[in-house]
This record gives sequence, C-alpha cells and structure tokens, in this order.
Amino acid sequence: MDNKIWEFVSQDEGLKLHLARKLEISPFLASLLINRGVHDFAAANAFLYPDWKNLSDPFYLPGMEEAVLRIKEALQKKERILIYGDYDADGVLATALLALFFRRLGVSVETYLPHRLGEGYGLHFSPLYAAKKRGVDLVISVDCGTASGSVVKKASEIGLDIIITDHHLITEEVPEKVPLVNPHLGWKENLKSLSGVGVAFQLVRAISILMARKGLIPFAEETNSEYLDLVATGSIADLSPLWGESRTFVCLGLKVLRRAERPAFRALFDQAGLMNPNLQVDLETISYIIGPRINAAGRVSSADLSLQLFLSENEKERQEFAKRLEENNRQRQSMEKKILEEALGEIEEKNLAEKPVIILKKSSWHPGVVGIVAGKISERFHRPTIIFAVNPHLAKGSGRSTPNFNLFEAVKSCRKFLSNFGGHQKAVGVSILPANLEDFQRAMEDYAEKKFKVEDFQERIKVESLFDLSELTPGVAKEVGMMAPFGEGNPAPVLASLGLEVQKYSKIFGNNHLKLWLRKGRTFRQAIGYGMAHLQPFLPAGLMVDVAYTPHLSTEEEVSRIELEIKSLRESV
Repeated sequence: MDNKIWEFVSQDEGLKLHLARKLEISPFLASLLINRGVHDFAAANAFLYPDWKNLSDPFYLPGMEEAVLRIKEALQKKERILIYGDYDADGVLATALLALFFRRLGVSVETYLPHRLGEGYGLHFSPLYAAKKRGVDLVISVDCGTASGSVVKKASEIGLDIIITDHHLITEEVPEKVPLVNPHLGWKENLKSLSGVGVAFQLVRAISILMARKGLIPFAEETNSEYLDLVATGSIADLSPLWGESRTFVCLGLKVLRRAERPAFRALFDQAGLMNPNLQVDLETISYIIGPRINAAGRVSSADLSLQLFLSENEKERQEFAKRLEENNRQRQSMEKKILEEALGEIEEKNLAEKPVIILKKSSWHPGVVGIVAGKISERFHRPTIIFAVNPHLAKGSGRSTPNFNLFEAVKSCRKFLSNFGGHQKAVGVSILPANLEDFQRAMEDYAEKKFKVEDFQERIKVESLFDLSELTPGVAKEVGMMAPFGEGNPAPVLASLGLEVQKYSKIFGNNHLKLWLRKGRTFRQAIGYGMAHLQPFLPAGLMVDVAYTPHLSTEEEVSRIELEIKSLRESV
C-alpha cells in the first residue's frame, strides 16, 4: 500500500536468552538491544540505565594523553590559547564548552569560527598565521582539523603548536607530532559515536582528571556534568548516533537542559515560546527548534552570533543575541522553502528521481542552506543527494545519504575532481571548481550504478518482532520506551501485527495525518499515521491489513492506553 519493503530482523535465540537472564529482562527487550549492537552486560546496562559512572576513561581516546600534557604545559607557562571551531551547532557548542571551561580555570582564551561563505569548513592558514602574529602559542581545534593536514603542517612550520580534536573521518594525514584526538583512530567502539562537542567534553574530563590528581584544581571531575546541556544539544543537532558514549551524554544532558539553568538556553527557549512552568525539552525540541536556531547564524550570517550568546555574561546582550538568532532562523526558513521548490521542480522536469544519485546545482542558491534541502530531497526520493551553490570561482556542495549508501566513500572515489571534501557515511561537504562539476556528476552516477541497483534505494522498514494484537500489552510498550531517546543509530523499534481489520471510523486530522482503529478478534487499538492522510480512501471498513508500527503508552485519567504509530501499511495477503 505504501510500497515499502519489509525486512524482518533475524534473532540469535541463544544470545537473546543469555542476555535476558543476565540482565533480568524479557527476551523481547534483549532482542531490541541485540539489534542495536548491544551484546554484553556492561553495554546493555549502560544503554538502558545511562549514568555518569558508566562513562569510559577519556584517556582511551587516541592522542588524549599528549593533548592534555601539552595543555597542562600551556597553562603552567601562561601561554596564549586559541580555540578554533566550526560554524555549525556542534562546532559552536564545542568551542563554547572549552572556552567556558578555561574561563572556570581562570584562563582567558581566544576563539575563532570560520565564515561559511568566506572561508568554508576546516582549519585555514590565514587566521592561524594572524593568531601567531598576535602571540598565540597553542591552537586547540574542535569539530574540525582531521581534514586539514596540509594546513596543520604549514602552521607547525611557523612555530604554532596545534591540538586537533575532531570526530570526522580521516582524509589527510597530519604531522606525527601533532596530538590528534579522534575516536575513529581508536579501538573503543562505544566512543566512535561521539560528536565534535562530545570529543571536546572528553578533553575537558581528561584535563580535570589529570589536574585534580596533581592538586591543581579544587573541583572533582564530575562537576563537569554542568556542561552536558551543551554536549546533548550539539550531539542531537549534528545527528550523532544515539548509542555508546554519545547516548549517555544525550540522556544525561537532556536532564540538565530541562532544568534550564544556563541563561543562554533560557533566552533561546524564551524566543521560541518554550518557557513555561511545565517546560518539556526532548530530542525533538532540540532537533526542530533549538538546534536550527543555533545553526541559523552560521548558515546566513556569522556563527560568532551563536557563540557569543553562550559566552556572554550580560542578560541584555543574551536576549539580543537570541532575538537575532530567531530572525536568522526565519530568514533561513524562507531561503530553504524557495530552494526546495526550485529543486523539486528541476527533479520533476529532468526526471532525476530515477537516477541512482541526485545532484543539483544553481548559482542563486545559498550555500548555507543547501544541506538542509539535500536532506529533505534524499528523504523524499530515497536517493543520496548533493546540492551545489555555484559561484564563478567555486561550487560548494552539501550531501545527505540513504541508510545503505556510504556517501563519504562515494565522494572519496571521485576526489580527483574536488578541491576539498569531508564528512561521514551519511553527510558530506564538498568544494569543486565549476568546470569539474559535470565530470564529478558522471563519476558519482557511475559509482552508484556499479555499487547498487535502483531497487536498492527503495525505502525499507526493519521489523524487529511480530506480535498478535492481544499480546501487545502496556508492559511491551513500556519496554519499547526504555530504548528512547530515538534517533540516528537508535531508531524507534518497529513491531508488526498481521491480519488486522480496519474499522469504519478512520478519519483525517491536521490535514495530513491519518487516525484509524484496528481490530483482531476482541482486541482494538487506535493507530496514527503521520503524513498518511492520502491512504484513507484505500482503507475501507473491513479491509484486512498488515501494520508495522511503534507502540506508545499514554495515560489518561490513570488508565494506560496503547497507541500505534504506523510506520507502514500493506493489504493482507
């Protein structure tokens, strides 16, 4: 009915029963953990019960010991330090976190964020050279640097010491003497989910641990938990995987956020109309309301606006910064709508939806917004998508991918046409000379056609367990809820029930959503299909359907009720 391919997840029954006994949980909950790569007691305990005491030793990260010793030396010698970040929410909050931490130590540091349009992503030699001229001795990068090996080498040659902290995949080698703190170089799988601000927080933890051992600071390392609101927000906004250490940071950080103790967040909440006695902050709040506002400055003006909101100690200034971010976000929304309409028109006109990869380009498109549009097009057409904003000298593109296509490797295979690139499996940023665009597009299409068949891009849904409707108890729904928060790397569990009868009173609500009631024997369940209103004419009363869904437990007047959030519908065979 919705043309999605159902894939039923196979189970290792022995492992499932072993983990269930070990954790004293149901085999069903154990199967959900196993499906997310959680196979042992320690990992499962950390996943289900995120706690500070379950965090890894930050010195497990490669390069961490060298980085901390160099920072300790800089602090003892009172050297001038520059924090060099990125213009997205992850980079901004990583920069703010380090600056606030050093401020807490009584150390004044400089900060630098590159301009998206004037400079682009990564380390650039010009601001590093200027910093050296000002007397800066040490630069600490956050959320960037891994792809800037040649710049790091050049900066080292003028006597500037650099520490790189990053979470992006390696594209250029950096000089051996430069500490490179990147979880992808290490052996600890649970650390590879970290965002840029997550890695920066591990650096803060490591500095605190070392200095506390030597009696150089008067506070315990655990007091750094006050920064977890920054870590959670940056991680969610950057779509970091919600497993391993990243999940722990997000879960703990959301609790800090809900207290709304940081004035910068209170100013953002106030502008977004969220401040009330019953403030609810969850993953969706960050993804769709707070994250976009922090990102907006880097997209349409200067990311320093967002950074100063978090560094300012003046309430009037903070309110003004938050107000300007609100204006930036409205401007971004307007640009995004226009670009999306034009892009969809071109896709229809040129029949690009049948291509294995969608690549679009236009000179009037804003480079700060094309990534959002690429994500929406990729989601709509289930194709990896790269959109370029072109000027006479350089085309800057941003790409988003589908779950089964490694966009980073695809772009890497075409690197001979590029001026620069970086990113990871699901998202990339690329720069290219306009004259090379056609060759790059052909090379990407060739790569995609060789690696995948067109049917590989058909939307799929993974069904984790089959349930008879009568077996779907509040206990099952509660166990599904234990897996939250859901997001990248931790999708909401999808269950399925077969042979359900559609009842006569299905209806449309909110113009675009579907509400219907389903029956199997004597059991009835209400189901919601977000964005599925178009299916209502095909769901007459009495029709037998198979439904894939995520169950949610709600309580009204002390009565628990299970509601099904529909993920896919098909007519029963």
